[in-house]
Amino acid sequence: MSDIDPLLLNFASTRPANVAELVADYAPQELMEFLQALPGDVAAPIMARLSTQQLNNVLPMMAPAAIGRILLTGTHADATSILAHLPASLYPEILNASPDTDRATLQRHFQYPTRTLSALATPEFVRVEQDMTCGQLKAQLENIEDLADRPVFVVDRTARYRGMVLLASVLPARNAELPVARVLRTVEALSGRTPIVTALSAPQWKQYPALAVVDVQQHILGAVTLAQLEHAVSMSDLKPYGVEDMIQQVATSYIDLCAELLDAATGRES
Repeated sequence: MSDIDPLLLNFASTRPANVAELVADYAPQELMEFLQALPGDVAAPIMARLSTQQLNNVLPMMAPAAIGRILLTGTHADATSILAHLPASLYPEILNASPDTDRATLQRHFQYPTRTLSALATPEFVRVEQDMTCGQLKAQLENIEDLADRPVFVVDRTARYRGMVLLASVLPARNAELPVARVLRTVEALSGRTPIVTALSAPQWKQYPALAVVDVQQHILGAVTLAQLEHAVSMSDLKPYGVEDMIQQVATSYIDLCAELLDAATGRES
């Protein structure tokens, strides 16, 4: 299956839970062919919603390069769900089949337990050194897009995490000459080996929407938000989209049509 109907692709992109239901009775071979034909960022959320048995059957059949592509382009939450079912024996094959530029990221996925914070930590943060002045930091931040969604973490000269800086402390002109170390907040980071469920109870969430995730040497692995944690914990309880009756009724014909397209695309009989 080299080409996918645009309507089907749109359906798969916006309603992965429904697609997962529609392919529930697919044989592993045809499920594998369908998933590998999809863009990685479309296949990942569908795979994350498949049953354990389906994932256990289909993952060993998939091309290692395809698995790597899906893990890299899917969200962290979806990648975590897939990794929980991925046999460790496949890790070397996936690494060898992936471009050199992607191997470090994949290795990081494989290195840490999939239900710990290290698996969820993202690069969506700004790292600054404590000796930088607030004025220098302000100039740097002005060139960053989506700044409101990125926490600012402070590190020392050895790249170890020291704390966080709030934008309200950086923007005032009176603070321009102050070193960042003078305005940082010593917010405790979360260990990368902390189980996701345990991290939900961290008291820091009462004040901050995002926190740093660090390794045993206090080097920053990434950032994690409370919303990410809640999503990851609820992955096993996800229900199909359109749960309200009216929306579901309107969507039924659309779903049926896409189901027919899906069967046609894979050569299945109605």
